[in-house]
Amino acid sequence: MQDFARTQTTAAADAAKLAALRRIKALATSMLVLCLAVFLAARSFEADVPALAYVAAFAEAAMIGGLADWYAVVALFKRPLGLPIPHTAIIPSNQERIADNLGYFIEANFLAPEPVRRKLREVERRNAEHDRRAVSRRDQALRRDARRQAEQASAERRRASRGAGPRD
Repeated sequence: MQDFARTQTTAAADAAKLAALRRIKALATSMLVLCLAVFLAARSFEADVPALAYVAAFAEAAMIGGLADWYAVVALFKRPLGLPIPHTAIIPSNQERIADNLGYFIEANFLAPEPVRRKLREVERRNAEHDRRAVSRRDQALRRDARRQAEQASAERRRASRGAGPRD
C-alpha cells in the first residue's frame, strides 16, 4: 500500500515538474518572440527616429543571448534539432566518466580521513564555543539572581532593624 501511495506521489510531483517546465519554456519562447517584435518594430521606424537604433541593438543582443543560452543548455543534454553537431549531447555521452569523477571528488574531498577530521574538529570547536557562551550566560544570570536576592535580604534586615517587620 505504501509503494502505491509513493508511486502516486512521485507521479504527481513529476506531473507538476513537467507542467512547470512547459510554463518556463512557453515564457522563454514568448520573450524571444517579444524581442523579435521589438527588433522588427525598432528597425522599421529607425529612419524616422534614429534613437530606435539603440532599442534595435538591445533587442538583437537579447535575441542572440537567448538563442545562445538555449543552444548551450540543449547541447549539454542532446543534439540540437537532432543534428549531429560535434561537441553536443555532452552529458549522455560522458555520463559514466562524469559519475566516476564525481564519485572520486566526493571520496577525496568529503570522505577521506583528513577532511572528515578537519570538519569534526571544526564542529567540536563550535560546540565548545557554544558551551562556553552558554555557561557564561548561565553564570551571569546566576550572579544577577544572587545579587537581587542579596539586595532583598539586606533590605529585609534593614526594615527589621527599624522595626518595620518583614515584607509580605
